[in-house]
Amino acid sequence: MKYYLLELSRNIGGPMTAGIKAREDVEAILRQAGFADLRLLSSRFARTNAANKLLASFETETQWRRIVKQLQPGDVLAVQLPPSENTLFLGAAIRKLHNKGVRTVAVVHDLETVRAALMKKVRAWKRRLRIYLEETVALRYFDRIIVHNEHMRALMIELGYAPGRLVSLGIFDYLTGTPSVPPEKEGDPDAVAVAGNLLRDKSGYVYALSEIKGCNFNLYGVNYSGAAAENLRYLGAFPSDTLPLILNGRFGLVWDGPAAETCAGVYGEYLKLNNPHKTSLYLAAGLPVIVWSAAATADFVKENGCGITVDSLYDLPAAINSLPDEAYAGMKRAAEALSVRLKNGEFLKTALQTCE
Repeated sequence: MKYYLLELSRNIGGPMTAGIKAREDVEAILRQAGFADLRLLSSRFARTNAANKLLASFETETQWRRIVKQLQPGDVLAVQLPPSENTLFLGAAIRKLHNKGVRTVAVVHDLETVRAALMKKVRAWKRRLRIYLEETVALRYFDRIIVHNEHMRALMIELGYAPGRLVSLGIFDYLTGTPSVPPEKEGDPDAVAVAGNLLRDKSGYVYALSEIKGCNFNLYGVNYSGAAAENLRYLGAFPSDTLPLILNGRFGLVWDGPAAETCAGVYGEYLKLNNPHKTSLYLAAGLPVIVWSAAATADFVKENGCGITVDSLYDLPAAINSLPDEAYAGMKRAAEALSVRLKNGEFLKTALQTCE
């Protein structure tokens, strides 16, 4: 039998808020691929202090013991990392499943191991211990680990993981709803769409877009606090399932960090390894994408002909205005073809087949 770990909130009986779109899509695709759910409830202890965190960890470990007992040799269990309910005993549970003959597959969203490698070292001993207990030991025993792309795979190999255990996803899928009445699109159809958390501390580059003359932007998302500008139009926040149907523009922008000049600091370093879910959002909407030239997703964009890469956002007007109509038409066709694949969950399904 094939199973996946379904983490549920004890209070509302629905998916945990930490799961949101990417995790919920993975769960839906696993169900489509024939995986049944094994449920794990959130802890009754709020993780507000060290004592409660330890109690929550033990409570979650009790549920893992039940799961280990239930699974049989030859079964398959898929687990999303990081789990919504962290426990110091996750590594021990995966080791027991491995020794029992249960095949385990990790679907990676984020890894502290990767972030620590980017920072070269972690100074705080408590954090080092937590990463080791909650993640490093578990990764040691997963039979297959589905990572974002070849860049993340290469780093994991550098960290000592066997190449045969690592499967590259390529890009995250993006499932969408199908409303009976398609929403009416607002905004400039020739603008660049920018979607996400627009909090100034998280997406500082958004607040420099007004300086980029010769290029208009349609903004979507929460926490926008910018002033009105001639080339900016804020269009509100929308549910992730319907946002691809609402996005309007010629391109979708994948960028991160405080600056428009480049993707700087930790944000930039992480973009060199991860697959931003925002890329999948735009492509699911059928929009070609603009990505940072040093980002890991730049390879995917070039290989699939679904967008352009730039070193700086100040290069956007020249890059867009110099693009021949036939070249853009080809990118649009490529984005629309990828949209179908992303909405069908093809990338994760292919990765799962590789794991088998």
